[in-house]
Amino acid sequence: MEPPNNEKLSWKDIKSSDVGRPYVFSMFLSVAILGIIVSALGWSLWQSRRAALDVAEITLQYQARALGDKINSNLNELIHDLNDTLTSAHVEDFFKGKNSSVFFDDINRRFRGEDLHHHLYFFNADGRAIARDDSPKLDVRSVETEPFFLKHKEQYVDFIFKPLPASRPDETPLISLSRSVVGATGEFLGVVRLLADLSTIQAIVADDEFGGFENAVLFDADGVVITAWPPVKLTEQPASPPALDRILTHFKSMQSHGGPEQKQRLSAADEFITLYQIPHFPIYLGLSRSFPNVLASWSAERRNIALAGLTLTVSIIIFLAFSFGRIRKDQQREMMIRRFFFAVEQSSASIMITDTNGCIEYVNPWFSTLTGYERNEVYGLKPSILKSGYTPDEEYAQLWKDITTGKPWRGEFLNRKKNGHLFWELARISPIRDLNGNISNYLAVKEDITEQKKYEQEMALQRQRLSEIIWSTNIGTWEWNVQTGEIILNDRWAEIIGYTLNELAPINIQTMLRYVHPDDQAAYSTLLKNYFSDDTDHYEYEYRVRHKNGEWVWVHNRGKVVEWSDDDKPLRMSGTLSEITKRKQNEHELYLAKEAAEKANLAKSQFLSSMSHELRTPLNAILGFAQVLELNPQEPLSEKQTNAVNQILKGGKHLLDLINDVLNLAQIESGHMNISIEPVETRQVIEECISAAKALTHKLDVSIEADGFIGATILADRTRFKQVLLNLLSNAIKYNRTGGKVILSSTITDDKMQRIAIADTGLGIPQKLQTELFKPFSRLGAENSNIEGTGIGLTITQRLLRAMGGRLEFESTEGFGSTFWISFPLAINHQINPSQASQAGKKQPVTDSKKGLILYIEDNPDNIALMEYIVANLTGIGLKTAHTAELGIAIAIRDKPDLILMDINLPGMNGYEALAELRRHEKTLEIPVFAISADAMPGEVQRGKEAGFLAYLTKPINVADLTATITDVFSRRPQ
Repeated sequence: MEPPNNEKLSWKDIKSSDVGRPYVFSMFLSVAILGIIVSALGWSLWQSRRAALDVAEITLQYQARALGDKINSNLNELIHDLNDTLTSAHVEDFFKGKNSSVFFDDINRRFRGEDLHHHLYFFNADGRAIARDDSPKLDVRSVETEPFFLKHKEQYVDFIFKPLPASRPDETPLISLSRSVVGATGEFLGVVRLLADLSTIQAIVADDEFGGFENAVLFDADGVVITAWPPVKLTEQPASPPALDRILTHFKSMQSHGGPEQKQRLSAADEFITLYQIPHFPIYLGLSRSFPNVLASWSAERRNIALAGLTLTVSIIIFLAFSFGRIRKDQQREMMIRRFFFAVEQSSASIMITDTNGCIEYVNPWFSTLTGYERNEVYGLKPSILKSGYTPDEEYAQLWKDITTGKPWRGEFLNRKKNGHLFWELARISPIRDLNGNISNYLAVKEDITEQKKYEQEMALQRQRLSEIIWSTNIGTWEWNVQTGEIILNDRWAEIIGYTLNELAPINIQTMLRYVHPDDQAAYSTLLKNYFSDDTDHYEYEYRVRHKNGEWVWVHNRGKVVEWSDDDKPLRMSGTLSEITKRKQNEHELYLAKEAAEKANLAKSQFLSSMSHELRTPLNAILGFAQVLELNPQEPLSEKQTNAVNQILKGGKHLLDLINDVLNLAQIESGHMNISIEPVETRQVIEECISAAKALTHKLDVSIEADGFIGATILADRTRFKQVLLNLLSNAIKYNRTGGKVILSSTITDDKMQRIAIADTGLGIPQKLQTELFKPFSRLGAENSNIEGTGIGLTITQRLLRAMGGRLEFESTEGFGSTFWISFPLAINHQINPSQASQAGKKQPVTDSKKGLILYIEDNPDNIALMEYIVANLTGIGLKTAHTAELGIAIAIRDKPDLILMDINLPGMNGYEALAELRRHEKTLEIPVFAISADAMPGEVQRGKEAGFLAYLTKPINVADLTATITDVFSRRPQ
């Protein structure tokens, strides 16, 4: 490459100095000079050889740079084509399935006449191929698993470049360029991929314009050959000629010492090798040139000098004596000029030199690559040919003001290329002064910053969006450099603990830890340490921090490692911090409320259990002796006595049912109530309830009428249904007026339900109290009257109806009475046998059992007396009693009874302890033991069975059932 304007150095530029030596010494010195000239010739030949090698070395570098820049220009044109695709106004509609033909017309119009052979492929967000630029017909597979597509989809990568070497000798290598397609709202729409063959680049490599090298190879960062010159079969590596293989070996060696660079080395094969990375692309160009080729002209020169030296030794001695030093300096100056010139020519910056009027005298190759103008097009013109009209005139005025006064100027231009495309340049313009200090030229060094500008604009937009999002969420953010401990916080993080960022400075990891509650610090550190060693995606922790006002506030901290080192150590983390004090307070209040509710529920259960035991104990005697009177065949009752006993039994059983309902209230509330739905004949239950309720009518002389009642078969739990009716009837009677009425009626609704009405003529319920009608223990003002009640009847009634699939409605007018309606589904496909009801009330006859002995352990005298009456009616069975467990165990060991009946709540040793003692003794191990207890809570019944009692009978006992059980036990006894 020659200097600009074809300027060359000439001998007249080399100044010589006079010898100043007397001639008398010339002959004397000639012998010495002859030896000197021989040495000088040898030295000159050596220096000439070295200079030839240096020039060849620099030339090869320049050739690699020039060839690489030409390749880079072609690749940039591909990027421009790919970018141009996404500038179409119809691209988003196309990826959403709209305006496909319009988009294709736009693409074909843009790329018509392009020299490069390439195709565009379009893939949707799922990786499925949807089109290509030259034909709607697809011949490509989907790429949903391809690494380039996954990277686009996960990270919205703006640009991915990938060379694709040929897989067969007859194929041409390809270049793959791809970009993410993102919608206006930021959603991922798909990927545009450009595949271009390298035929044009192969032609560039083989072009004589860049001759001088012997071998050239284009390869990627992994050392895989993309193309080479002279052409070789790339599928048969190691490549031929051997120089190609040596280029790749040299590249890999440089990689192991810090990565490939633009350097040249002398290889063992006596050849030059230079490597050059194509700017902005992960591909490399390697050139080589052998020493014999480089030194061919030098060898011829050596022979000529040797011949000339033999004939002109004497004359050259004098000339060389005075000029040798000057020649050497000129050679050094020329080499420096050449190196400076090559540095300017190969610079990746656009360099321009103008005269003092601003006319262009020189531009380097990168100027042409960047702007599209060739050198011969711009010589003599002014840089204003690049003006786009977007840079203010004031900027140019300031530029000329600075450089004409000898000051350097630095600024940015938005210029226009030859093809009309806009681009940004960062320019540094300095005046050049001659030896006299006058400004002779202006030097402009300019850098293309278009991509940087785009990136800055995008980043500014992203930062603005992110800032707006973070502001709207009202959360604090942090970013932590794990290696240095540096922390970056936003204003909201500091506001959460009552500070400003200036008050927290200097900010580091200790800033975050300093305000953590002492009780939470250990867990915080442990959690973070475990997160670093685990494979979890993120970590989060709730803890307390100290506010500026001294209070502790709760926060939720969430973070994630966003950058790891090559040895899997965390480098950078980011996360968020949000205040959750209010939520924590609510959780604490809920916890306290739950704990209080559980304590209240436990107290209620203990109360109900105690009440059950205390009520069942006297009821056991009442109902037990009534049953003894009823079932005693030896002392039959008169009709009047039988009626009286029946009334006792009915009232006692009703009271027992109510006690059971109170105990079941807890079950109803917890959803564990046992409901047995079966066909029930309502008229029969109504008659039973009216009969039972008439005992309550005498006090107020209330009459019960059911003449208009329509019987039907419904689906319900008979016991619960009866309980509901009795409760509503008793309320209608208790809250009636003297001489009032209770009227029962029913209808069949259109939705196949029987609707039973219980209406009274009482005082009614005030409107303001009706909302509290079904609240537990609410008496609606009756607590100050002489009317008995607990206020839970209607609560149980309502919940029982819901459990059975029924409905409860009411209507009340103060001063006129109330009406309650209960509805049940009809049992359409079920029939009731009339004889079933009559059989239910019959008592089982007492049959004689085999002779045997029963031991009854009970501390209540009334219960003992009742058991004596019951057993007395069993022929052949004896009864022994004990009022303590200790005495009962002694009797059992001595007399070995056939059956033991034992109370649970005994003085001293209780029933459970006594059972365990009986099972430990050999003589009592096999004796069946029944528990008889007034504690009828479901949990106690289950506990008794699990403890080993053969049966668990609850007080008040059913005499018929007890008799049948005893008979069954003795009938199974071995002879």
